[in-house]
Amino acid sequence: MAGQFRHEMKFYINTQGYHILRARLQTVLRPDENADPRTGEYHIRSLYFDDREEGSLMTKIAGVDEREKFRIRIYNMEDITIRLERKIKRNQYILKHSCSLTRAEFESIMAGDPSCLLAKSKLPAGAVYLAMQNKGLRPVKVVDYIREAYVHPVQDVRITFDKDLRAGTSFQIFDKHMLTVPMLEKGQLILEVKFNQFLPGYISRLLQGVESQHSAVSKYAICRKYDV
Repeated sequence: MAGQFRHEMKFYINTQGYHILRARLQTVLRPDENADPRTGEYHIRSLYFDDREEGSLMTKIAGVDEREKFRIRIYNMEDITIRLERKIKRNQYILKHSCSLTRAEFESIMAGDPSCLLAKSKLPAGAVYLAMQNKGLRPVKVVDYIREAYVHPVQDVRITFDKDLRAGTSFQIFDKHMLTVPMLEKGQLILEVKFNQFLPGYISRLLQGVESQHSAVSKYAICRKYDV
C-alpha cells in the first residue's frame, strides 16, 4: 500500500486552552503557508460519501479498529483546488490517499458518473470508482470548519485547531451562502496532532497542562448525529 501511516491524536479543547496552547506553539512551530496571512486561518469544506450500508458511519459508531472514509475537499469555497480523498484509520494511525479533480470531473461524479476516475492512476480514484459501482457510494454530508494550522519539519508534525464545526444542508459545496448548522458547544474546538514515528519531546511538553479531552473525534460522525 502506497503512502505512510501517521499518528493522529484528537482532543476537544475550550477557548481558554486554545489561547494558551496557541501562544506556546507560535514559539516553536510556524503557521501553515496556505493560511490567510491576515487571519492565520483558512476554510475547509468536505463533502463526505458513504455506501448503501452506511459503512463509514457504522464502523465509526461501532469502534471498529480499521475503517475508511471517502470525501471531496475544497478550500475557501473555491474550485481552484478540489481533492478526492480516501482516509484509512487503523487504531491511532491514519493513511490518506488523494488526487486532484477538475470542476468538470467533480460535476460528473456528482451526477453519478465516475468514469472520469478510470483515467487517473493515483489513489484513491480506483477505490472510489469501484465503491460507487459496487457499493452504492454516494454523497451524504457536507462538513464545514475554520482551520488554524502549525507545522514543524521534525517528524512532519502538524497541529491544527478546527473551529466553528458546522454541517451543511445541501451538497452544493461551492455555494458560499449554503445554510449550515453548528455542531459543537459554544467555545469548543477540536485540536488535532499528527506526526510520523514520534512526537518530539519539546513539542509534547508544549501540549501539557492545557485542559483538553482526548477523544476519538470524527467530524463526519459529529455532523451526522441527527441523521441516524
